[in-house]
Amino acid sequence: MPGRLNNLSKFWQELKRRRVIRVIIVYAATGFAIIEFIDIITEPLKLPEWALIFSIVMVAVGFPIVVILAWVSNNSRKEMEQTETFDHGVEPGETIRKSDADLITENSIVILPFQDMSPNKDNEYFCDGITEEIINDLTQIKVLHVVSRTSSFSFKGKNIDVREIGGKLGVATLLEGSVRKSGNRLRITAQLIDIKNGYHLWSERFDRELEDIFEIQDEISMQIVDKLKISLKPEEEKVLVKRYTNDLEAHNLYLKGRYYWNKITEKGLTVGMDFFKQAIQKDPEYALAYSGMADCYCRLGWYSYLSPEEAFPNARDAANKALKIADHLAEAYASMAFVSMCYDRDYTKAEKEIKQAIRLNPGYAEAHFNYSVNLSINGRHKESIAEAIKALEIDPLTLMMYLNLGMRHYYAREFDQSLEYMNKSLEMDPGFEIAHYYRGFAYLQKKMYQEALTEIRRVISILGRNNPGFLGLLGIIHAFNSNRAAAEKVIDELLEQSKQKYISPFWIAVLYFVLDEKEPLFEWLEKGYKEHDVLMIFLKVDPIFDPIQSDPRFQGMLKKMNLIK
Repeated sequence: MPGRLNNLSKFWQELKRRRVIRVIIVYAATGFAIIEFIDIITEPLKLPEWALIFSIVMVAVGFPIVVILAWVSNNSRKEMEQTETFDHGVEPGETIRKSDADLITENSIVILPFQDMSPNKDNEYFCDGITEEIINDLTQIKVLHVVSRTSSFSFKGKNIDVREIGGKLGVATLLEGSVRKSGNRLRITAQLIDIKNGYHLWSERFDRELEDIFEIQDEISMQIVDKLKISLKPEEEKVLVKRYTNDLEAHNLYLKGRYYWNKITEKGLTVGMDFFKQAIQKDPEYALAYSGMADCYCRLGWYSYLSPEEAFPNARDAANKALKIADHLAEAYASMAFVSMCYDRDYTKAEKEIKQAIRLNPGYAEAHFNYSVNLSINGRHKESIAEAIKALEIDPLTLMMYLNLGMRHYYAREFDQSLEYMNKSLEMDPGFEIAHYYRGFAYLQKKMYQEALTEIRRVISILGRNNPGFLGLLGIIHAFNSNRAAAEKVIDELLEQSKQKYISPFWIAVLYFVLDEKEPLFEWLEKGYKEHDVLMIFLKVDPIFDPIQSDPRFQGMLKKMNLIK
């Protein structure tokens, strides 16, 4: 009996999904109106007595025909629209394996990148932007676990079974969709799927004008909340439907900015910055665009694409402007914390700002990442590793999260565990060259000099010699291998590069240290201190400097850096 009731329930849900119930209601209402109309006009028009009976019979005969057509036509429509959605290789009712189901977190979701079905395939940035904005909206809900953008986008363009996605991410539901954009017309499809059995919890197609994009995103988010039976707090509902701009062109420019920002390259960050500035010109009160600018400046400074003086004060100004307009933006608080940590060396202030970002958006993996760094540089290694694990749990398929956890272990002098996580990132992507780079440091500390040299030579052969960090590690290994001439040659190369672009003084200081030249070591450390070199914040915990930690001059530098009292 329970099984029969379950089957009836599934059949009823399928009737609703195919909109057959809606057709039946409309048909019944129309048929009743026709019969009533015939009954009313029979006497005045002197119609034969069989006219009313005939109308009742025709309505009754037409009923099963209409139901069958509704079922078939809706199925056909679904098949036609499947070109606009993913085929994940699972049939409705086909359940997930118990071993995978045990790992699934209730009230959890992954938003897969919306597919670009536009005629010219030129709206990838728009599709990515919609996906990212829905992710950002849903992460505001405390009780809902939302997989971060990076892990979600690792499935982009891949035809993978929903059960496999659920197993990898530990989520219960999945949202997929597509966008067809032509001029000012939009067609957006969205489907919410229960990963355990493959059934659709909700699906909809929106044929609207471009100006309705905000309402569509709000409706998708609210439908997810409704179908997952989540009760929103007033402040969550307010943020969920918050509109940051009414200017469609500004919004479009912002989406382009985020698209390029996510590339992380120097060119991507520079182009993204330009789009954010254009968005602000269109709408000077666009808080998200200011936050995007802050993010760009932070990354340009962190990777030394810009000098600290060019990057971090501008990042702070942009984040401040964002928060004056919208004081609940977790991303802006995270950018403020990044500046406090890297530029101001005010680690207490940075911790407060990061905690505020996490309070506002517990699912913001980047904030947990930054917090793990802030804890690490202050020697709070257990807390740092715990925070890095949280970031990894939120963003489980992002290579950088594994690498970050590896580096937190590295600074804790746990080199075997460090290598373990670096190796995991390389298992996921053997071409993740930055992991080979950091693995070189771990090998160096384990006195595996040949392995370290092999790693850095590989990285340089693929990525070139323009990154000062790559050259820095190469020179350090040469010095450890007693190849002084080769190490000095690296210093000369870095000094030559510094004539063309910003070079972190930290690397030159390290090279002089491993060559046992203390005077130039402290000259370059002083230069790094004055220039707000971001790498200087690692002085206290970098294992390379362990032999000099008790030196009075080095202790003095640590005090100036606020790393010791």
